[in-house]
Amino acid sequence: DPATDNYYFSPSMREIFSLPDEKLQGNMSDFIAEYIHPADHQGIKDAFTESASQHKVTLEIRLELGNKKFWVQLQGDRFMDGDKNSVQGTVQDITERKEKERHKDEFISTVSHELKTPVTSLRAFCQVLQRKFDKEGNQLAAEMLGKMNMQINRLNLVIHDLLDVTRIE
Repeated sequence: DPATDNYYFSPSMREIFSLPDEKLQGNMSDFIAEYIHPADHQGIKDAFTESASQHKVTLEIRLELGNKKFWVQLQGDRFMDGDKNSVQGTVQDITERKEKERHKDEFISTVSHELKTPVTSLRAFCQVLQRKFDKEGNQLAAEMLGKMNMQINRLNLVIHDLLDVTRIE
């Protein structure tokens, strides 16, 4: 109930996340302070404030229950029944998905960084050879190395795009 800052969880939520019985209901601000990762506090407040106009809540947060850490996705609808105001929804454990996303991002970042060094070396060698063949008057070799340099630049752009996507996510 956003108006009173009280929450009520189903018994199955208690079972899934091993919550103590006394945590099936209470003050939402206290629950957030005790169990939600500090970096996610503002996101929760913003989502519930936004739900007043959109009547929907969707967010991903981190729960810290003792030594267990979970990523959960909250999806709910805001209901108005006279003066009663409530948000009802589901909580889904998405820890495994988040872990896979993290591994994917790390892989892309590692591969991108590992590709940058040889591509930079290739470009340097290509440019040196192109200048050498230009000075010697070997136009065919110089043109081919020019085309090769263009392709190396395209490859470098793809690597930078991969790094940018990883940073954005």
